[in-house]
Amino acid sequence: MDAGEFRGGEETRECVTTIFGEYLNICRLNKYKILEAIMKSVIFEKKVIRPSTIQQILNYMKDSGYRIALVFLFCSLISNFI
Repeated sequence: MDAGEFRGGEETRECVTTIFGEYLNICRLNKYKILEAIMKSVIFEKKVIRPSTIQQILNYMKDSGYRIALVFLFCSLISNFI
């Protein structure tokens, strides 16, 4: 494994956690079911997920809510000027 492959893995992990956080924010009906399934796999099936990865997903989920709110705000402000 060379350094380029490792960097690609880090970028992939970052992209997946970002997308996953966005998805959890958008699909609020399934958010708790998904998080529950992840935690069940960690606890009962002994799957390994780094706590920092789970924290990143939750942070992206929160940040996604802020981004969506800002988009709606900017769209409403722009529509007032048009």
